[in-house]
Amino acid sequence: EAEPLMQRAIDISKKDLGTSHPDVISNQNDLGMVYAEQMRDAEAAELMSLDKCAEYAASVKEKGDYARAKLYFAKALEKAEKLGPNDLAMALNNLAKNYLAENKFDEAEPLLRREIDIRVKEFGPSHPQTIASKDELGALYANQGKEEKAAELLSWDRRTEYGIKAAGKGEYVKARLFFTENLHEAE
Repeated sequence: EAEPLMQRAIDISKKDLGTSHPDVISNQNDLGMVYAEQMRDAEAAELMSLDKCAEYAASVKEKGDYARAKLYFAKALEKAEKLGPNDLAMALNNLAKNYLAENKFDEAEPLLRREIDIRVKEFGPSHPQTIASKDELGALYANQGKEEKAAELLSWDRRTEYGIKAAGKGEYVKARLFFTENLHEAE
């Protein structure tokens, strides 16, 4: 019963205030949450703002429902494509992390690469956000056994961490690879 009234309120407020007014966005988020609770995910994601869509996706992901989370993260990415590079990079990262949680590395890799490209262009290669993005892709490679690719991307601290772990497991060739990359960076 509340749904038609909520939709009517949205329609009226859009007409009076415009589509980007905070009250309109809030009303749309509220109706989106009603739809989400009814498992009407496509309709919910369409109504929700970028932030609400990503927030809801994260809550669904925490419960282990990666398929539903993917729908919301993908919709957030679609919305972010129309906004600035920082929003886009964050949306790419969120969707990639959802894939990583499912061990879908092939789906996550291009998203992380695109995120890195955006971060490098916006902030440069040495910015903390760029380094964090590179560490995520480097960790993906390390977990896949692609140590050389990982070593090229990982920060000094992460290479040291992976080198110590490898040495602790008796994997001295891997450990040497990570430590050698640190030595090259120090020169």
